[in-house]
Amino acid sequence: MSQLEDVADRDPAYVVLSPAMLEAVRLLDLYAPAETTVVFWGETGTGKTHLARLLHARSGRPGPFREMAGGELLDSGLAPDQLFGHVRGAFTGAQTSRGGIIAEAAGGTLLFDDFQLLRAWQQYLLLRVLDEQLYRRVGSDRDAPVGCRLVFGMCEHPDDLVAQGKMLKDVRYRLEHCIVRVPPLEERREEIVLLAQHFLARCPAETRVTHGPQRFTKEAITALEAASYPGNVRDLKGRVKAAYLHAQGEETIGAHHLPGDGRGSVRFDPQAEH
Repeated sequence: MSQLEDVADRDPAYVVLSPAMLEAVRLLDLYAPAETTVVFWGETGTGKTHLARLLHARSGRPGPFREMAGGELLDSGLAPDQLFGHVRGAFTGAQTSRGGIIAEAAGGTLLFDDFQLLRAWQQYLLLRVLDEQLYRRVGSDRDAPVGCRLVFGMCEHPDDLVAQGKMLKDVRYRLEHCIVRVPPLEERREEIVLLAQHFLARCPAETRVTHGPQRFTKEAITALEAASYPGNVRDLKGRVKAAYLHAQGEETIGAHHLPGDGRGSVRFDPQAEH
């Protein structure tokens, strides 16, 4: 079994059958061993974080994978401390020194997800990190090297974010051109059934309901294949989990167990369980 197949066996986000996903993984393989910043962009729910984890797994880096979402820094005056940490006495209440998330990711990979949510002043904090691979803890007069790989996740291409005023040009110029587009599920329709089966297999552990169905009927598979998924892979996962709960006590998931048969509001008949 190949490494990719092994990862796919453990996480359905890595199911790769479509040309669009094959291209994403091809680029990921090229960039994984290199000392370069990588950008993953695509619609919400497409699996950008999962691919960033795969990039880390295939990079051979011994350190951890860490993630910080742009929303975590939104309107936060503590952003420098969250990113860089502080030294003792840096501000009131700083009785001990503490490393930020960059230090926590030492030797590994740090993903900045939802980058488009960062305000301009927060993006400025990253300029020196990207340019010189250096940062400074709050209250310190000494620079420290950035010991992790930086990866960015965003919902649109960096050039589009610049055009919309959501990304500083100075940041864009420092992101290089190692950019991976993560396709929407609409471009991966041949993967829907396999993804759904992976999610179904995870349902007992994730829902703590062990007396649920173990497979889909042909009608359910047809409905899944015909449905649209505006929330992409995350949307599909949620629908499968709901159907699993609707079909508790039964051997199979039928089309009537799916939320709206995959087309709208939940249609759940309690009598279907009895």
